Amino acid sequence: MTFSSEDKFASACDDSTIKVWSISAGRDLPHQQYTSSKMTTCIDFADNDQYMATGHKDGKVRIWDL
Repeated sequence: MTFSSEDKFASACDDSTIKVWSISAGRDLPHQQYTSSKMTTCIDFADNDQYMATGHKDGKVRIWDL
């Protein structure tokens, strides 16, 4: 799991999904879900929170437009 500089955090699951949550949404946190072909091993946000970078078991890094 990783936290952004704004109000988001991201979590990666063993089923190759990545969920981006909004902290300011309150109790019922809505999320965006992304699916990758390989399991995610690390996540980080860019300084402006418009992009997310993820590392994967296949050795590739993917950039996601949020």
